[in-house]
Amino acid sequence: MKVLGVAFAVFVALSHVEAPALANHRQSIRVAYPSLGLPQAPLWIASAANYFNEVGLRVESLFIQNSSTVIQSMLSDEIDYAMVGPAPVVAVDLRGADIVMIATTIPTLIFYVIARPEIQKVEDLKGKSLGFGRFGSNTDFAARLLLEKYGLVANKDVAMIQTVGGNATVLAVSTGKVHAGITTDVGMLEGKKLGLRTFRLQRPGNPICPCRLCRQALFPQEP
Repeated sequence: MKVLGVAFAVFVALSHVEAPALANHRQSIRVAYPSLGLPQAPLWIASAANYFNEVGLRVESLFIQNSSTVIQSMLSDEIDYAMVGPAPVVAVDLRGADIVMIATTIPTLIFYVIARPEIQKVEDLKGKSLGFGRFGSNTDFAARLLLEKYGLVANKDVAMIQTVGGNATVLAVSTGKVHAGITTDVGMLEGKKLGLRTFRLQRPGNPICPCRLCRQALFPQEP
């Protein structure tokens, strides 16, 4: 883990050298993340162990719930870097934004399904509801990927319910507002404590990465 933290700090330093104008109007570099989980560990390690200071950077780590909101904060110039999955980045780039994904922390998809006790397998969600963060977020993408894998159609076979994400998804499942939800490893552990069933969304090795370091392009493409 120490190696990950050092590598992350050095990588941010090198990439920021190329674009000092991104945050020269602030006293520090702002890096935002939307969820609590293993993919964000390199950022926390680098901050807690002062690795950023060792490479001459002042970095603020900001928690902004929901990846879509993080991306909007970047487009509004409130943050310099974002640690989010590809779904919201691709969505805004298709609408004309120019955000680039420059690195990943974990090369596999690690979302989990937490479900009420009566849901014994994913197929049992037919006619039920599935909670996720917000439309266009990583958990939205993961939910649709899950349903497609098991031959279920979103909003036809399974009702798609926005929960805002994070602990709100765990709470929604535990109180019966939804039958199941998409969450991170942290939410999965919380769900287990509450007696909820848990399913791994996909096996390790899936090429779709849940967390990438992103920033606005240095030289926006001409229309």
